[in-house]
Amino acid sequence: MKLTWKKFNLIESLKKFFGFTAPFYQEVTLAGQRFIFREIALSDIRGLLALEKEVYAGELPWSKTAFVVELKNLAPHRYVLLERGGEIVGFVGARLHAEDCHVTNIAVHPHFQGQGIGSFMLRDIFQYAKENKSQQITLEVRISNLDAQRLYRRFGFVSCNIKKNYYTENNEDAVDMIVKMEDLSW
Repeated sequence: MKLTWKKFNLIESLKKFFGFTAPFYQEVTLAGQRFIFREIALSDIRGLLALEKEVYAGELPWSKTAFVVELKNLAPHRYVLLERGGEIVGFVGARLHAEDCHVTNIAVHPHFQGQGIGSFMLRDIFQYAKENKSQQITLEVRISNLDAQRLYRRFGFVSCNIKKNYYTENNEDAVDMIVKMEDLSW
């Protein structure tokens, strides 16, 4: 029996080292509502695009191709969503690069904003960054998205740069934000 246990741990360690893990899935309760929190699959892309349209007033910051490329990318990444009643209400994505964990995308359906969903998903990314020994987490946010900037600042992010005309559909500037993991007290 002991040999089997050691063999199992070795296999699990190798899976984790090489990034082969089972799809992530759990039930969570936020603001008194039950959600499914799980890894994003390619079959979710249609729902992600629909959510983007709701969040970004009909615009699509990411195309179907962008999602496919990111989800199939072999570089370490985490893309998770929250769904309720089979509908996607929020998602977040991040990828690792050297000592950086970069948040690539985060969106919460307007009817579910202000209920802690964005915070929940950011905490998940912070945990992912910590588990992968990232030194910092970075992201870009529209200069006009003051609500998102306030949320990020509550998590310790600070502005470090303005990227001119970053959003090509309307030439809006982006605020580069960063939080150093060593600066976090939680």
